[in-house]
Amino acid sequence: MVCRRVWFPRSRANAFQRKLIAGVAQLVEHFLAKEDVTSSSLVTRSTQEKMVLSKTLQNLESALAGESMAHIKYRYFAQIARDEGYHDIADHFEHTADQEIKHAWGHLELLVGYPSTKQCLEMAIKGETYEYTEMYPKFEDEAIEEGDSNAALEARMQANESKMHAAAFIELLDKAERRFAALAKVEERHANAYRQKLGELDE
Repeated sequence: MVCRRVWFPRSRANAFQRKLIAGVAQLVEHFLAKEDVTSSSLVTRSTQEKMVLSKTLQNLESALAGESMAHIKYRYFAQIARDEGYHDIADHFEHTADQEIKHAWGHLELLVGYPSTKQCLEMAIKGETYEYTEMYPKFEDEAIEEGDSNAALEARMQANESKMHAAAFIELLDKAERRFAALAKVEERHANAYRQKLGELDE
């Protein structure tokens, strides 16, 4: 995998970073809009409880966005340090990045619980679709308005990749659902066979 370095002036980089953080938060909110993610999730509570917990949910969303951003930044910083020969510093960045991702997982588990593989695929499709249909097109338009051609190009490229990711997840979900349907038929035959044997024993 080749890492593309897109360098921005500091003022533009900070602005783009803020948009990316906001984008992560929007993605989390988009995931949470699906009420039936998991019965153990905070998002399945009553409307009244959600209103009471809204600040907590917002804090978890912000923490997830911040820890996720820190993980990505430290991985990127580690590559830069390693390219420049500072392997000990790179190791430290990578070690810290590993800790940040665990923090993010903890926040995410509180937000969505422990969904099934099927639900994970559905959420992934929803997130990637949101990225290429709404989030990145908006980022591109705003970057163009501000005259930031680098950020606009980056948003356009990411939208295209998100579209491919969504298509891949859709294909995986389709295969998984056919597999689950086939297994369900097999299990049904086994159950019927056991019922028949049980009936014979009762006679």
